[in-house]
Amino acid sequence: AIAYPAERRALGLSEEAIALRIRRAGSAFAGDALRKDDVLVEVDGLRSGLATFSEFLAHLAQKKERGARVAVTVLREGKEVRGWIVAR
Repeated sequence: AIAYPAERRALGLSEEAIALRIRRAGSAFAGDALRKDDVLVEVDGLRSGLATFSEFLAHLAQKKERGARVAVTVLREGKEVRGWIVAR
C-alpha cells in the first residue's frame, strides 16, 4: 500500500481508496496489465477495501478461481488504464 498520505493526496485518492504501488510485475499474474510503478486503484470493480497487497491476493484467492480473468484499473503516468490480469 502507499504508506504516505501525501502521496495519496498527490494522486487524488482518498484514505479509503485502493492504492497499491506495483513494485515488480509478472510474478503472481499472467498478462501485462500491471507494470512496475503502476498504482492499482480498482480490482474486480472494487475501489476500496483492499489496503495491502496481502489483502489483494486474499481477495483473488477467495473470489476468483485460478486462471480467472480479473478486471483492474491502474494509475500509470497520471492516467487511469484499464486492463485484465489472470490469477495464477
